[in-house]
Amino acid sequence: MPPCQYVFNNEFTETYDAFVFWDIGRKITEEHKQDFINMLKKGKGCVFLHHSIMSYQDWDEYAKIVGGRYLHDPVIENGKEIHPALIWELDQSLNMKIEDKNHPVTQGIEDFIAHDETYKKLIPGNSIHLLMSTDNPKNSKPVSWTNHYGNSRIVYIQLGHGSDIFQGRSYKKLVEQSIH
Repeated sequence: MPPCQYVFNNEFTETYDAFVFWDIGRKITEEHKQDFINMLKKGKGCVFLHHSIMSYQDWDEYAKIVGGRYLHDPVIENGKEIHPALIWELDQSLNMKIEDKNHPVTQGIEDFIAHDETYKKLIPGNSIHLLMSTDNPKNSKPVSWTNHYGNSRIVYIQLGHGSDIFQGRSYKKLVEQSIH
């Protein structure tokens, strides 16, 4: 069982106000699903970074929590592919455009260039509030957004693959402000 699933128990979640996810969880038990949802009902904030959007592919509610999905495998219905699997490429330059400069997550951050991994065919949900986008043709337009689930505020940031992005001032500020 992935260590992150131990985080969802009530005793542990009471200690913290926000949680940051970066891992890819593959399997989640019914008990941990309920613990996760209970945590969100209590208003615990969550920041989902980079490939954490690919967690729990078999749990549709997870996509509603994060505000989108990035599929490991294509969706096939009646023998026809209706949505392709993930398409990614390392070491790409992405022009980051701040879509909402007044939001607390992006406040004080100017448009910037990120060197990171691209994600094409990302599936954003209908309930998201777009914070950042890119015009890189190898990437889907939305790169960061907010979402609400239960009583919790959610932030997703696609960036976060390589050491270059972790050194960037704008990225550090974006993550810090997302946590707050």
